[in-house]
Formats: sequence, C-alpha cells, structure tokens
Amino acid sequence: MACRANLPRLLALVALAASMAACGPGEPVRIGFLGGLTGSVSALGTPARDGALLAIEQRNAAGGIGGRQVQLLIRDDAAGPEAARNAVRELLAQGVAAIVGPQTSAIAVATVDLVNEARTLMISPTVTTTELAGKDDYFLRLNTSADVYARSTARYHYEEMGRRRIVAAYDTANRSYSESWLGAFKAEFERLGGRMLAQRPFRSGPDTDVAELARSMLQPGADAALVVAGAVDAAALCQQLRAQAPGLPIIVSEWAAANDDFIQLGGAAVDGVYLNRFLDPDERNPRYVAFAGAYRKRFNRDPGFASVAAYEATAIVLDGLARKAPGQSLKEFILAQPRHEGLLEPLVLDRYGDIVRASFVAQIRDGRYVTLNKR
Repeated sequence: MACRANLPRLLALVALAASMAACGPGEPVRIGFLGGLTGSVSALGTPARDGALLAIEQRNAAGGIGGRQVQLLIRDDAAGPEAARNAVRELLAQGVAAIVGPQTSAIAVATVDLVNEARTLMISPTVTTTELAGKDDYFLRLNTSADVYARSTARYHYEEMGRRRIVAAYDTANRSYSESWLGAFKAEFERLGGRMLAQRPFRSGPDTDVAELARSMLQPGADAALVVAGAVDAAALCQQLRAQAPGLPIIVSEWAAANDDFIQLGGAAVDGVYLNRFLDPDERNPRYVAFAGAYRKRFNRDPGFASVAAYEATAIVLDGLARKAPGQSLKEFILAQPRHEGLLEPLVLDRYGDIVRASFVAQIRDGRYVTLNKR
C-alpha cells in the first residue's frame, strides 16, 4: 500500500529527471582522425594528429558546435592498407561526421571506397597522389597534387641550378605518391633537356640496406641525387650519401619535411639539402603566428606543414558542421564556399575538392629551412 501511495511521486521524479537530461548537453559531435602514428610514417601522422587536436580543443573552449562538445576519435593506420580499412570501418560505425586524414597517398587510395560508400567526408591534410585528383567523390585534400610539386622542383633545378643528370631513390611503401611524384619530375626534367640516370626503388623498413642503396645511386656523371621518401628514410639516406659522396647535391621531396624531424634525424648530413615546401618558417600571417604560438605552448615543439594542414582541415570541417543548412551535406557546404580561411593564405578548393597551394623551394642551412624562391 505504501509503495502504491508513493507511485505518483516516483513517476514525477522520473519525469523530472528525463526533462533535466533533455535540457543538458547532447551527445558529442564525433570526428575521426586517421594517420600513421607508429613506424617511419609517424613523422607525418603525429604532427597532423596534434594539429587536429588543437583545432578541436580551441573549438570546445569556444563552446563547441551548437553547445555540443567535439570529440576526436584517433586511429592509427599503421601505414598498412588493411589496418587502415579496419580503422575507417570503426570510425564509420561510431558515427563520425567526417574523417581528417589519412596522411599518405597509399592509405588514401586504400580507403576512399569505404567513405564513398558511406557518403562520409574524408579530408586529407597532406595526400598528394594524382590518382585521386579530378574525381567527384567524398575525398577532399588540402595539399597540392604531387605532379605540381614535382614539375616545379624539376624546373628549378634545371633552370636555376643547372642540373642536367640526376639519380633517384624512391620508397615504394607509399607507391601511389612516390611513383607519381618521380614520374612527373622525370617527365618535366627530360622535357627541359635533362636526363634521369637511374631510379632505385626501395621499401621502407628495418631490412633496408641504406648504405647499399646509397652506393647504387652513385652513377658516373650525376650532378645531384633525388630522394622521394619520408623523414626517417630520407634522413638515413642523406647520411649515407654524404659519407660516400660528400660533394653531391641532394634534393628531397616535400614528404620528408612534414616537421623538423628530418633535420633532427639527419643532423649535419641534411645541411644543404633542397626541397619544395608550402610553409615558410618566417611566415608572418597573423593567423599563422597565433596558431604557431598556441601549438608550441600545447605540444612544446614547432609546427610543421602537416600540423598546419591538419589544423586547417579540421577547422574547415568544424566550420561546415556549424554553418551548413539543414539537409545540406558537409561536402556540399565545403565545396560551395568560394574560399576558406587558411593559416597561410585563403584556401580555394575546386569542384572536386582539389587545391593548389603557393609553394617555394627551400634549402636547409644551419639546421633551418631558408626560402630560395617564393611564388
């Protein structure tokens, strides 16, 4: 009898609790992050993760999206296609609104069909493969296609530096990037009148004999060596090339310079190395200066281009989720904007979600990047 008498009061308390829960903050907005956080590719994936984290932390400090906090679900693709596909499936199953990543071309090619099928946006900070360019899909990116970087590098070294005969080594673990980059470089260099004397493929890993690889690159008459690889392998190969051919100029692709790891790992051996970049260490854009200060305070290191592009990619996703119209997809909103605010320059995506960023040739001098030409 006492229980029956208390029933109306209990029901009222349940209703009140439900009402209070409904008035509280909703479920967090979930965004996925996909990148290589272990192994040699972590020099690209880790700074990208940190850039994405900073963008989300700043957004949450400002109130989130519609009063909801944003949660970053981080997954390591382990630089392997199957691990990456499993990671993407996990993120999609958890209902992410978008995925920031991946960071390497090989992983993008391996996972793009999954996001297309799910109609979930994937925006990469750093992928450059030409294989995914000009396609109306759910893959967008904030880095220029590899062929643009490669042709620019070839023209600079032929026209400005007088190089005529080049030897190259390239990492096949990221084949979609390295082969497209090297192919575009070779085509432009030879169109101008240069000659590619040798192309040495290798696969990044503990079994790579870097000393022998460097030895195989030392062709008679070569006036420069070109390395298309990530920071760890490029630094190791530069050390061997310096030891075996001290006076041979070295060029690396932009992949090696995701952050300062290349300089730290290579030490004195990378002094004098040439590369193409879109991040000027002397950049004075107020947006970049504020970002760089916050990044250093949060992570106790300088940002690299992967950090910059991941921050920008995450900010574009967050802005889109906050501003898109009801019924409008995130992809539709992002591509409908004439430009997005970047840390270095306005970011203009074409109708396929591809971009061309301003870039320049730099040289490492006394442990820092020095701009040689800026367009």
